[in-house]
Amino acid sequence: MYSVYIGSYQIHRQPGIHHLLLDETSGHLRYVQGVAGIENPSYLAWSAPHHRLFSVQESETDPRIYALYIGGDDSRLAVHCSQSQATSGGLPCYLSTVTSDGVDALLVANYAGPTVDWFPLTSDGSMHPYQYHHVHLGKGRYSPRQATAHPHSIITDPSHRYALVPDLGLDSILVYRISPQSPAPLQFVTKIVGSAGSGPRLMVFHPWNPYFYVVNELDASVSVYYYQSDFDRVEQVQQLASLPLDYNLPNSAAHIVLGAQAKRLYVSNRGHNSIAVFAVEDHGARLDPLTVVPTQAKIPRHFTVTPDCSWLIIAGQGADLLEVMAINDRGIPVPLGYTYAIPRPTCVAVIDNDHNLG
Repeated sequence: MYSVYIGSYQIHRQPGIHHLLLDETSGHLRYVQGVAGIENPSYLAWSAPHHRLFSVQESETDPRIYALYIGGDDSRLAVHCSQSQATSGGLPCYLSTVTSDGVDALLVANYAGPTVDWFPLTSDGSMHPYQYHHVHLGKGRYSPRQATAHPHSIITDPSHRYALVPDLGLDSILVYRISPQSPAPLQFVTKIVGSAGSGPRLMVFHPWNPYFYVVNELDASVSVYYYQSDFDRVEQVQQLASLPLDYNLPNSAAHIVLGAQAKRLYVSNRGHNSIAVFAVEDHGARLDPLTVVPTQAKIPRHFTVTPDCSWLIIAGQGADLLEVMAINDRGIPVPLGYTYAIPRPTCVAVIDNDHNLG
């Protein structure tokens, strides 16, 4: 079975992180435990080498990052002692881990900072007291939500030498060189300017070809970019809507996942309440829309695909539930009508039996 950890919006006195088990045959979920003590643990990241589950505390008044040790046997990966560090800005909304030049670190995007943070990790996965941050300046061109910068995620490239930050407020992706031995471990390189009013939110790299894909929240689109390894040349080669052409009601795109063998790309729509599916063609250079699959999970903020590519698990923030879909042999999610009640879920992290994040 897979262990599934769910982040959510919840007050600190109530369980906000939920541990469930996924049956690989039926796709059904079984509850194991909840973890309280963190306000709005809305995004989670797993570090396999350290057996640590990292969580944001998405707060304006007490923004923090928590490190929780995962121990026990595979049937009950119990959460043990936690450590926390304050972030440099409010509303931390995304975190990821990186190993670069022999240094392990945690990268954090603070939506209301507007800053990005670098937290070095010790050999056991604890956060080092040292912290470095970089401030985003400026504003966007159209949306009221672009009155200031809003870093929304921070993603490392396949070489782990660069960190890219989609900034919803700036309609841009900021590129940083990772220099872990330097006093400034995140060194600004360039800014990739996207379409006006697009609101880039999240991105994913093709695993072996020089392309990456960005989900734009405000105009509900997906952009395909070509890049050179040092990012001195970056070119947008395609931009597609994540919605059916005849849909004109309010919607914002949310999450993006590249499927196994990089053959399918999935994007969630909040408002239309669906998962858009694209075929990845021409070695990653082009996306073709295949279908848009409706979800019971209202406001599908986040989702993930299991490591065996058999199941897609959706966090329906607006419906207080998780929805599990099967993925058929064409890479298309198939609704099963199966849901599991969880209050205000916002993030899904899947850990396989070898403790790898899915």
